[in-house]
Amino acid sequence: MASVVNALRAISDPTRLRLLLLLLEEELTVAELQEILGMGQSRISASLALLKREAIARNRRVGKNIFYAVRPEILSPLRSILEAAQRELPEAASDSAGLA
Repeated sequence: MASVVNALRAISDPTRLRLLLLLLEEELTVAELQEILGMGQSRISASLALLKREAIARNRRVGKNIFYAVRPEILSPLRSILEAAQRELPEAASDSAGLA
């Protein structure tokens, strides 16, 4: 991770925080994230691009699909921050239900 300050700034946005909470659970495509979050593709893609640029998220291509996930090497330090934020984010419960 290039900059801790930039990474914290990146995860402070509620949309990116919601994305990360879902990506902690499993790899997802933009289409799946759209369905769960009820947001537009461009908003989700822009948020994922920023998370990738800050080395928080990664992607992998499988055929025509691109799956996004949290980078494994930052899971441990990031998980406790995200779990604390999840308790404060009102949409987190409905996002988890949508993932199920």
